[in-house]
Amino acid sequence: VHGTFDALFLRYLCIVHMGFSGFFRMVTEVILLPMAETVLKVSAAEVQRISTVIMFPGVLKPTFAIISDIKPWFGYHKRPYLFVGGGLGLFASARLATGTFEEKEVDFVVAIMCVYFSVIILGCLTDGKRAELMHKNPQTGGDLVAYSVALEVVGQIL
Repeated sequence: VHGTFDALFLRYLCIVHMGFSGFFRMVTEVILLPMAETVLKVSAAEVQRISTVIMFPGVLKPTFAIISDIKPWFGYHKRPYLFVGGGLGLFASARLATGTFEEKEVDFVVAIMCVYFSVIILGCLTDGKRAELMHKNPQTGGDLVAYSVALEVVGQIL
């Protein structure tokens, strides 16, 4: 993998798959949603409804890919979307870390949804670039997929 693909792209894959697709997704699904039950004092059924709303950006993942391919910003197809997605996730993470959400269910849900949206956007655009590079190098494409999945698993373990 290291001999075929650019080191900069492999570092980028490492950051996105370990940090966002692995760690942040795990934090969103395993820690923050159960925390909603405690912080917001809602029932388990309400947490399930909240998680359905929060996971909604995942349903739109193909739509994000199509939009980024059709509508470039400032001449770029992926870069501005990555900055917007990363900035949104950073802002939402800071809001979750510093905010108090006592009885403010909507604020909490929107903040977690923005983190999840960021994970989806970054993962979607990274997968698109990975598919593009795999098409150029079909003999090592499978190695790149295995590398990506391994990075995600490491991010989940961390």
